[in-house]
Amino acid sequence: MKLISYIILLFTLFLTGCDSDDNTGKSILDLGIQDISFEANGGSREVSINLNGNWQAVSDKSWCTVGKNANKLTLTAPLNLTIATRTAVITITEGNGEGTFTVIQAGSKFDIFPEKLYVPASGKGVPIAIKGNVEWEAQADESWCHPVAQGDTLMISADTYKDEQKARYATVTVQVDGQNARIIPVIQTHYKDFNLEKWSDTNEGATLPSTPTNLSGKQFKQAWGNYYQWGRNVEFPCENVTTVTTIAANSDITAAQAQQMPEFITHVDDWLCDGSLTTKLPTLENTYGWTDRSGSNPCRNGYRLPYDYECLRIFPGDETPFKNKERMEGKDVLDIIGTEYDYVSISDGASKIYIIKMFGTSEAYVIRYEFKGISSYNGWIRLTEIKGNADTDFQTAGEAENLFTNATRSAELCFPICGVLWGENAEVASPGTSGYWNNTPSYEYKTAANAYVLSNIAVSYATSYRRSLGCMIRGIKE
Repeated sequence: MKLISYIILLFTLFLTGCDSDDNTGKSILDLGIQDISFEANGGSREVSINLNGNWQAVSDKSWCTVGKNANKLTLTAPLNLTIATRTAVITITEGNGEGTFTVIQAGSKFDIFPEKLYVPASGKGVPIAIKGNVEWEAQADESWCHPVAQGDTLMISADTYKDEQKARYATVTVQVDGQNARIIPVIQTHYKDFNLEKWSDTNEGATLPSTPTNLSGKQFKQAWGNYYQWGRNVEFPCENVTTVTTIAANSDITAAQAQQMPEFITHVDDWLCDGSLTTKLPTLENTYGWTDRSGSNPCRNGYRLPYDYECLRIFPGDETPFKNKERMEGKDVLDIIGTEYDYVSISDGASKIYIIKMFGTSEAYVIRYEFKGISSYNGWIRLTEIKGNADTDFQTAGEAENLFTNATRSAELCFPICGVLWGENAEVASPGTSGYWNNTPSYEYKTAANAYVLSNIAVSYATSYRRSLGCMIRGIKE
């Protein structure tokens, strides 16, 4: 009997002991605090603790610190450089009471596209998209390279680069909280890398550059600029030709006098007919260009009129000795010469033409011409240039378009199409076609000069444009 009583006593003591372990004597405090969230950048948050002043707070994670000021609790979290979300439990105690809540901090997200960048020889800024939830900054290891943070975009520009032999390289480092987050290689292509990069993006006399946005917007006429007669630096605004007055050409008007005259000098061929040397056919002994007739360069600072060979690098030629081998499906190009003056071409039959210059060589490049806008109203043409190699070719327009789809870098140039100034009353003729002067007189007709001609159905280089016409000017870098 005593043994049974002893066992019952031990069991009772055991239950009492267990009850004492389960019940620590602490009550649950109602803090009224929901979970606290921090972005990856971190920061501080202050919350009110509805208790008397005799309470304490502790965090179970070292990255989340706590501070007490009267009935306020300050929570501080640093930048979370990891990609994982992290949590900390905050415990508040007061006397025998205890309460907890959780602090959650998001992980860092930081993506860059593209991962390397080609900057044109002009130095024009190129954007890189930064997709992240942390604050960042960028710096370059070369003084010619200029990274600038613009919201969620890193804009990288450079000084103009005129080396014709090689590219140059820089590294842009993107840092988060002083730590390197990404390294971006930057390559500035050399001056001859893309032919289109040598050209201005603005017509002479225009108040807006010829960009797709400007040419397709309500202000498209502000990108037109002026008409000029070949060898005259007198401007005739494309936007408002109704203000242009005219005078018939005569032998009393010299080239020098014409530069000071506001009138459009009308003639069927050449506005200058005073018998001076500048109206003669150019030869090796009589080489001259626009400035020999006008006395000065008509282009803005840093630019000049292009020569015919420079135009032929970006436009197809339509007269001998320039050769075009049209690329048709199933037809081989047999005797094309690998120069920038001969080319392989194909059209999609609608609004695009593709040509390969330097065909069959390691220096091959491809240019796409796209006709945009409404003909005779706000038409314009966009040129896009990409690099190729000795194997670059296409059999169809679809294959040609794929070359541009898959290209990693390119150059672009746009030209408005707004007719030519012509006739006794200086009216706009052929509004669906535009002529652009170059510096080179024609070698076939003494009253003609060279120009490149753009329209909604064709693009070509002409060698016999009448000098009395009013055409536009697009400069090339000096």
